[in-house]
Amino acid sequence: MLATPSTRDPDPVLGGSPPAGWRAGTLTYTAGGLALLFALLLVGDFAWSLKERGVAPVFQVELRRQGASDLLVGMFLGAIPSLISILVTPVVGVLSDRARTRWGRRIPFLALPTPLIALGLVGMACTTDLATHLQPWTPGWERATVILVLYGVLWTVFEVATLVANAVFHGLVNDVVPAALIGRFFGLFRAVSLGAGIIFNTWIIGHAEEAFRIIILGIAAVYVVGITVMCLFVREGAYPSPPPWPTGGPRGAVRGYLGQTLRLGYYRRIFVAVALGAVAFLPVNTFSIFAATSYGLTVEQYGRWMAGAFVVSLVIAYPMGAMADRLHPLRIGAVALAVYLVALLVSWALVDSGTGYGIAFAIHVVISGAFFSATASLGMVLFPRLQFSQFAAAATIATSLATMVLSPLAGRILDLTGRDYRLTFLMGALITATALVVWIVVWRQFCTLNGPQGYTPPEPGQLT
Repeated sequence: MLATPSTRDPDPVLGGSPPAGWRAGTLTYTAGGLALLFALLLVGDFAWSLKERGVAPVFQVELRRQGASDLLVGMFLGAIPSLISILVTPVVGVLSDRARTRWGRRIPFLALPTPLIALGLVGMACTTDLATHLQPWTPGWERATVILVLYGVLWTVFEVATLVANAVFHGLVNDVVPAALIGRFFGLFRAVSLGAGIIFNTWIIGHAEEAFRIIILGIAAVYVVGITVMCLFVREGAYPSPPPWPTGGPRGAVRGYLGQTLRLGYYRRIFVAVALGAVAFLPVNTFSIFAATSYGLTVEQYGRWMAGAFVVSLVIAYPMGAMADRLHPLRIGAVALAVYLVALLVSWALVDSGTGYGIAFAIHVVISGAFFSATASLGMVLFPRLQFSQFAAAATIATSLATMVLSPLAGRILDLTGRDYRLTFLMGALITATALVVWIVVWRQFCTLNGPQGYTPPEPGQLT
């Protein structure tokens, strides 16, 4: 047993003062239990990270091999997942926050989508064979068109299931990890994620063209095993009973929750800040493989630059998480955005060779890694704890809307300019400058709410 529901004094979230020791909600931990909890969560994180870091770049290479345009790549990797996220995330957030099952309120939403994720990945791995069998039923269609349509369908299945799981993964961490250790945990979380990225980019991505099927099937197997182990052995605590469903049931709850969160101007600004901070890295990330090859790098050389940058990010991941606990993720996130803005402008002005792009891309990876390591716990420290998934879902919707617009727009701009991938640095700089302004505005209002030391998440109706 990793932790046990406490029978002593109640948790501050539920009322009263906490007992001595490591506490998360009604869960109490010994040092050994806490170490085991971290180990199991990080097993799930490794599987989750390998899927997140591995599927998109390999799929990106496969799409280009099938003749997809940058606009279509932007649709697949940006617009489609974002549209699905807008539809799925708030519903999952509301249902998960209110769920009360013998397995907890997060675990079921992580376990149930796992078979669908595996189905989507296995289907993509077998798409070329499926296209051969389906082509006689699609007269007038070229084989490449059948393949791209199948990829679209299977990618949608994969993304729907992935977004259900992603919507509650951080909610599980928020519920079972003691609040005082959230930043440090996410430092470890980032380190494991980067470790998965180093493995993938050092030994796997160079074989993306000839071994697409094997790679995708391998990622599917690791994901199923890792998430299953985590779901079986991590235990959630007890939660207070949710309030009765409002008029209209779950649908009314979603509408009410959206109205509640969006009416509070302070949280709206946080959602915009989170969204802009996330999409600031989108132009370089989405087209990085294409940009690298346009400058003369091979996919294998690209992977080595990525792996080297991940090694640096791995070294700084835990310190960044610990620094976030001490100095606050808002402050560090703003500094990281300012540094990134300078790096992008220099890269846009100077990059003109494969080596130059490799250096610029590695700097991009390190700074983005520092940003996400430092700000991973941002929602945990800014949003109401018992409604965390609902507020996190609103931030995800804002990020999805921005991605849904900017990803295909960036692809279209690149198509119209003859695939001048140096423009990805300029597009990123414009977004980053805007994001930095919003982060500073949020920080100033956060300071008026007692700042890093005495902050309490305001309830809707308290502020405008």
